[in-house]
Amino acid sequence: MLHRASETVPAAQGNHSVSDLTGPGVAAGPRLRILHYPYRTLTHYKDKIRLGGAAYGRNTTLDQGIGATWRSHYAALETDALDRFWLELAQTPEEIAIGIYANELFQDTRVSDFFAQAQAEAQSKAPTPLAAARAHLLERSEVLVSDFTRSQAQFIKQAGRDLRWHRPMYHNLRFAVSSAEAHLQQLQQLTAESDPPKLCRQLPALRDVFSLFPRNGFLRQYLAALLESAFGPAVARLRADCAGKRVILHTSCHPRLAATAEPIASFRPLGEGYRHVILLGEAQLVRSEAEMPLGFDYDGEILRVPAPDNYESLHRKLFYAYMLFDLLAPPEALIKIDRQYPAARCSRFCRLYRRDCRLWCTLCRTSGGWCAP
Repeated sequence: MLHRASETVPAAQGNHSVSDLTGPGVAAGPRLRILHYPYRTLTHYKDKIRLGGAAYGRNTTLDQGIGATWRSHYAALETDALDRFWLELAQTPEEIAIGIYANELFQDTRVSDFFAQAQAEAQSKAPTPLAAARAHLLERSEVLVSDFTRSQAQFIKQAGRDLRWHRPMYHNLRFAVSSAEAHLQQLQQLTAESDPPKLCRQLPALRDVFSLFPRNGFLRQYLAALLESAFGPAVARLRADCAGKRVILHTSCHPRLAATAEPIASFRPLGEGYRHVILLGEAQLVRSEAEMPLGFDYDGEILRVPAPDNYESLHRKLFYAYMLFDLLAPPEALIKIDRQYPAARCSRFCRLYRRDCRLWCTLCRTSGGWCAP
């Protein structure tokens, strides 16, 4: 019962009712939640029982049935009964981990969430597609991590409580799920920034976060939304040219860019069923992997990625290109051709795949494709 303090409206023991109320009473229903924390530490609990139990003992007007737990625990202070009660109540860190991951215990963050939400609403602006993508990412990631941690807890939960501590998983559960939990925590921190260019500079950190929990494919959707926010025109061109099509990716570099024209021309007999893209890195600026941002440029012919334009960094250029195609414009087939490919003649290209027609059919998803007999 909630009532403004008044000398004329006394509250009954336990605050569950008031008397002499002159105004109307209103049922709070779901608008009111009481968060009750009766147990903290054993020392605190004993102090609480010592004071409350003595107060009940001094009260001569209350029925002895009121405050029965307080009275019995007060009497147990002089014995080891209260310690035994606490041992039954308390749980080891391992048992807490099992309970949380098995959804039998939970952490209540409603108070902190309430104030965090109030602060966010005070500072909020009109929602953006990127903000919606982040909300979807965090929501789905939380479900994935929860499902994973619960499945791990089930392994040890199947054993009886008196047998669990003999099992390695009893002691290792918190560590077995720590990478998934760190994945979610770091995702929340890394994606909190709302400025797309600043977010794009966090690609190395986001890549590391993905490696903590690779089953979270929703991060890929978020990265695609981030690229659309930061590089909308280039994303639109890449999708229009390459999504669902056969793409031949020519790896090249700035000094030898002109030499790419010959191999591209040699593919003309294949017709219009393919798209040529030239892959280049950065001509001047040399970045380390820890500095490589999320970003690219595509003008309809050349795909430029933020990796050094040298042979030693070829693997990074290719990683970037494959990632961009996967995130933004999944092709029907993606075939990488080196600029050193001898003349890159159509007949030679087809001959390579005749050796294994099944491989070719997998690549082009047709029964015949370019190399059909």
